[in-house]
Amino acid sequence: FLINVFILVFGFLFNFMDFLYELDEYQRRAVCDTDGRILVLAGPGSGKTRVVTYKVAYLIAKGVLPRSILCLTFTNKAADEMRKRVKELIGEEGHNVWAGTFHSYCARLLRRYGEFVGVPRNYTIYDEDDERRVIRELIKRYDVNLQVDEVYSQIERAKSRYYDESLIESFLRESEIKCGLRGLYNIYLAYRQTLLRANALDFSDLLVKAVRLLHTKVRKWVSPKYLIVDEFQDTNLIQYYITELLAREYGNVTCVGDEDQSIYGFRGAVVENIFRFKNRGARVYVLPRNYRSTKVIVEASRHVIEKNELHYPKELHTENESGSHIVVRGFLYPQDEAEWVCDEIEQNSYRDACILVRTQAQTRAFEDEFVKRGIPYIIIGTLRFYDRKEIKDILAYLRLVYNKDDDCAFLRACNTPSRGIGKKTICLLYTSPSPRD
Repeated sequence: FLINVFILVFGFLFNFMDFLYELDEYQRRAVCDTDGRILVLAGPGSGKTRVVTYKVAYLIAKGVLPRSILCLTFTNKAADEMRKRVKELIGEEGHNVWAGTFHSYCARLLRRYGEFVGVPRNYTIYDEDDERRVIRELIKRYDVNLQVDEVYSQIERAKSRYYDESLIESFLRESEIKCGLRGLYNIYLAYRQTLLRANALDFSDLLVKAVRLLHTKVRKWVSPKYLIVDEFQDTNLIQYYITELLAREYGNVTCVGDEDQSIYGFRGAVVENIFRFKNRGARVYVLPRNYRSTKVIVEASRHVIEKNELHYPKELHTENESGSHIVVRGFLYPQDEAEWVCDEIEQNSYRDACILVRTQAQTRAFEDEFVKRGIPYIIIGTLRFYDRKEIKDILAYLRLVYNKDDDCAFLRACNTPSRGIGKKTICLLYTSPSPRD
């Protein structure tokens, strides 16, 4: 039996050492340094996910129990991909590694230990739609001149910064004065009471309550021996607190991110968290080799990135081919831009073309030109311009102007915006002896 166990273990370690040779020298250093505070600054396309998954496998190869490892990331998709890759490396043991989002991990903690901070185990979670619905009803009840988006964003901003209730309230009182949001503080108090009566938490509450929970003795029970945090540049202050609290018991925490790829400041992300972590004694590993882009792209991006004020020096480079030159063009009108882009597309293969836009509204000019020229296209991440509800509503009015007998257009337009015309009224209209005018 012992011989068989030795063969299995030795075979696994031997195969895993082969895996290590798949890493470049920068990746290998980051993977093999496991203890203490470690910051991996991963440039774009430098194999960040590979480093995270290989580090998990390396820890297990060293004898660390999978259930002692916690990997936190920001999307369920990223967590699923992480689990999949770990399983490919080490087999079924990969299922015992906890990999999830901050929110899912905190929800799990609160289900089990929430009573320590007054959260019953059978709480429900309100998503963004639920939050906005509650806020909308409270605005109507208190008859205040506030927009749902304003109230929602201010509450979320407060909870992304503070876990102490008094500090959250102080922030909202200050926002009410500074931003001219009269009634914001009272709406928040009523919002909090509404969730309390419903035995519910919103998404931000999951993090806020988890921080409070980790200030109790529960932290000793749940702290992982090894903590790995992915996309660290997108963490807000609450998530930073959670990271530090979970790492307090054993001190083994690896944060992976890139300050130059922080784009979620509008959601409360604080890129300074990377430098906070670094300044607390973290060893820094840089992944400068790009495997994704051409030399022209990497060189251009390096010159742009160097302008960032909050920037850790990285000598980005790639072994890929040089690639095509970057072309910068400016246009006065969207239609001129669409025509030029379509001219370029027609000179190449359709399948090789991808258009990135800043806002959804910018797709219309391209779609009009595609239709005119018969160029097939797919819109990813949103509806086609003419499939959007507001566009169909407007078109329904225009169709009625053109043809008052268009029943389909009439049924869409008659109650948009709401005029109190329900199904019963419409049925009476169409069963009436006299046709509608």
